[in-house]
Amino acid sequence: RTYNGENISVSIQVSGDTIFQGGNYTLFYDNNALEPVSVGKGALLSGTTISYNLEYASNAIRVSWAGVDSVLDKGEICKVIFKSKEGYTGNVRALRTGRW
Repeated sequence: RTYNGENISVSIQVSGDTIFQGGNYTLFYDNNALEPVSVGKGALLSGTTISYNLEYASNAIRVSWAGVDSVLDKGEICKVIFKSKEGYTGNVRALRTGRW
């Protein structure tokens, strides 16, 4: 449940041992309830360059990253901060990731 103007932190994680040097994803959200504020690196991306577009679509943000060294681990890729829209009080529908 979210309330008017409240910040919500969403942790994006890799759940199994995965090897990667870079990647990207699209995070879809309920744009009637939320607006994206920022994206920060998680522990797994500490040695990478990250870029993101908070206005990728009216209901989606795009996050990309690249590094020189391979990462083989599980854990947090990044953290996305949303703010609930003014006047919105209620449950937020589930967020989902995907490729666009």
